[in-house]
Amino acid sequence: MMSMVGILLCVIGFMLLYLLRKRKRKRQMDKWRPRLDHLLQRAIYWEPDNGAGLSVPIPFRISRGMKHPAFRQLLVDELVKGKKGLSGTAGTNLVLLFNQLRLGKDAEQKLKSRKWHLQAQGIQELAIMEQQRSSARIYQLTNTQQELVRIEAQSAIVQLHGFEGLRFLDIIDHPLSEWQQIQLLRLLARSPGVLPEKTGDWLTSTNESVRIFTLKLIAEHRQQELHEAVVSCLEDGSHQVRGQAIRCLREIYTSTTAGSLIRIYAAQISSCRLAILETLGHIGSEEDIGFLNRQLTEEENRLKLEAARALARIGPKGIQWLDQFPLSATYPWNEIIPQAKNDRTT
Repeated sequence: MMSMVGILLCVIGFMLLYLLRKRKRKRQMDKWRPRLDHLLQRAIYWEPDNGAGLSVPIPFRISRGMKHPAFRQLLVDELVKGKKGLSGTAGTNLVLLFNQLRLGKDAEQKLKSRKWHLQAQGIQELAIMEQQRSSARIYQLTNTQQELVRIEAQSAIVQLHGFEGLRFLDIIDHPLSEWQQIQLLRLLARSPGVLPEKTGDWLTSTNESVRIFTLKLIAEHRQQELHEAVVSCLEDGSHQVRGQAIRCLREIYTSTTAGSLIRIYAAQISSCRLAILETLGHIGSEEDIGFLNRQLTEEENRLKLEAARALARIGPKGIQWLDQFPLSATYPWNEIIPQAKNDRTT
């Protein structure tokens, strides 16, 4: 009984001590924050003489506070928050202040931590504050075992170097998640420049997700010169790669694309067949009407519907074939064909 009471008293004592320390730290933060806000405001509106660069006078209380790790971290947090919301000269000045106070060393130190959340935090700070000199250390983490650190490192390299940052695709053997691919495409959409010359090489990567992501890149940036390399992906052993290649060809098609898709159609699984029919609905011509008409008798209704849509989108001759289809008055074609005609403009 006495031992239980003792344990309970220890727990209560620990919680009281924790709450007291938390309250003390909050009071300290509340005391520091106005000083830091004043410093950041001075930096944002600072206009250096003769183009000499940023060298904001640092008040004594700030210099003294820099000796405390918690103070330095609060300053980094405020700089990062400010940089996210500012661009142009104001954002550049915050980066220059970050450099002036040598806060990059704090972020770099986090990269050496064994705690993944500190590594991820350090990567974010270095990327947002445009610390390109830290690129080599960040690059080493683009293929690390810890997924969240790996994701942050890959995103950071692209933030810092744009399209050239994609060089990590040469080395990664972990998969790029669907979410990460979307994130990278979003970052690249805001980056100047063009796809690297080695883009075509990534289509032969042993990492399936790299091949898929590369096909998305090619489609996004309309890399017509890689058409034949993309066509070769129609023979890939992964049906997911083949499906992405089909969708990619819709964006970079040539006069031979439809024929390439029709030739592989019979050997494909249902999802790839559907992708082919969808693509033909956008790039097909009257020469493809015969093939599409034959697919109206596919076993799956969704394939029948997509074939009918493709015919309707081709134009008057395609619609004429739909109207003359022998089974057009019977189920399910009596529902599919009117729907296909209605959908042809979407």
